[in-house]
Amino acid sequence: MVGNVSEEGVLVHLPERLERGDLLRIEIFFLEDWELSTIKAIAKVIWYDLAAKVDWAEHQHGLQFQSVYREDLSKLRSY
Repeated sequence: MVGNVSEEGVLVHLPERLERGDLLRIEIFFLEDWELSTIKAIAKVIWYDLAAKVDWAEHQHGLQFQSVYREDLSKLRSY
């Protein structure tokens, strides 16, 4: 689940905790003009916080974009 997104990175809520420095291939799904669209990128875990929702086993992570697929960069900027 995505909490928020910017040109620099994304806040995600995951059921498991990832380690700082982990590299991930991600795909963010969103509605654009009533159609499903995606942004594909490589992101690095720069922080995590278990304290937010321990009871729900939800882990917040801050991911920093390392690269965004060229065709998705304009979607990210407009989103």
